[in-house]
Amino acid sequence: MNGKPKRARAGAVLLSITVLVSAAPFSAAESGAALPIGTLLASEQAMIGNAPAPAGTTVFAGDRVSSRERVLIGLENGGRIEMNGAAARLTRRDGRLVIHAGPGTVRFHIARGEDVQVDAGNYILTAVGKTRHLGELSLNRGGRITLEVREGAFPVLDRSTGMRAEAKPGRSLLL
Repeated sequence: MNGKPKRARAGAVLLSITVLVSAAPFSAAESGAALPIGTLLASEQAMIGNAPAPAGTTVFAGDRVSSRERVLIGLENGGRIEMNGAAARLTRRDGRLVIHAGPGTVRFHIARGEDVQVDAGNYILTAVGKTRHLGELSLNRGGRITLEVREGAFPVLDRSTGMRAEAKPGRSLLL
């Protein structure tokens, strides 16, 4: 009589383990776990989502970072993003860093080889080439952008009209 309850318990444990293993995600993306994008290096009144975020806070894919003052984000690959009175949501899509910029000013220093796209209002800006990209983007509340590039190049697509332009050193854009 003692053997039957032990076999039943062993069977239940084996079944539980089988269910847990078969239901477990195979990657961080499947688990919904966000990957780190960078770290707040300097933050004055910064928020991640609705929570205050002091310097040293990790920024994960999908986080919305905002501040009425200056925020400096050190990216995992060595680049930096600085925002002044702005908000941006940072994500990764197919290995590409995507910066969803809201109204305000975003300065960027994108490390050599980083694949990056900036979505700002109706505009999509995509870094071209494997060089560093340095510049500044301002988006006003009316949806107009000013883009000044000091290094690298950014083709710009206006999603609403299909118009295309390119910002590069010496050729700022006001759209």
